[in-house]
Amino acid sequence: MLKRHSIFRTTTTALAFTAILSAFAPGLSAKSPCIDQTSADSVTEDGLHRLRHTKLDSVYVSPTIDLAKYGAVFIDPLTIVQRQSRHTYDLDQRGLDLAKRYFYEAAVREVQKKGDFEIAEEPGPGTLWITPALVDVEVYVPTRDERMRMGARTKIIARTAGALTLLAELRDGETGELIARVADQKEVGDQLHKSTGIYEWAEVRRIFAGWGRLLRKRLSEARETTSPPPACE
Repeated sequence: MLKRHSIFRTTTTALAFTAILSAFAPGLSAKSPCIDQTSADSVTEDGLHRLRHTKLDSVYVSPTIDLAKYGAVFIDPLTIVQRQSRHTYDLDQRGLDLAKRYFYEAAVREVQKKGDFEIAEEPGPGTLWITPALVDVEVYVPTRDERMRMGARTKIIARTAGALTLLAELRDGETGELIARVADQKEVGDQLHKSTGIYEWAEVRRIFAGWGRLLRKRLSEARETTSPPPACE
């Protein structure tokens, strides 16, 4: 088995990206995605190029990226890093375990939904190897344990329950070659609600499912376009 790679190996570079899987869903952009080879910050230290005109904020890819050859996806266990602040709450172990479980379940369900792609048990030929992490995780409402300490009469009304940023490195499962580093920042919830934990986790699962759908969509589209994105004019 190939050596596992840490997504934080290039922490300074990785944390500069504020959107994930946007590279793999060009549909909402007025222009087609293209590889930026001109601006000063268009190339990372490890040779990835910025992909412009994508759905979300920013994506960096190998200029020779070819997603069409992948029929399976291998997903490393999710890493979670919480942002420490006196204005936020920390997820307890139960919350961390739930986030990891919901993330993996959503990814597996969405990737396999139409039967075109498989979930691999380990990296290998024809496998896209994804190493995901949730960073800058902020929880704005009390966790279950905190609510229990406050008492049953305490009612908490909130509009946004928190925020998180998904970072991921994508590699070729056979060679371990880095082919993309992408990210996406999301807020959890956008409507006024009574905080019970049920709504918040439903929103988190919705976000996870959305990322999974974007990945499956882009992999499907790649089978129809065998060449990598063109250079921006």
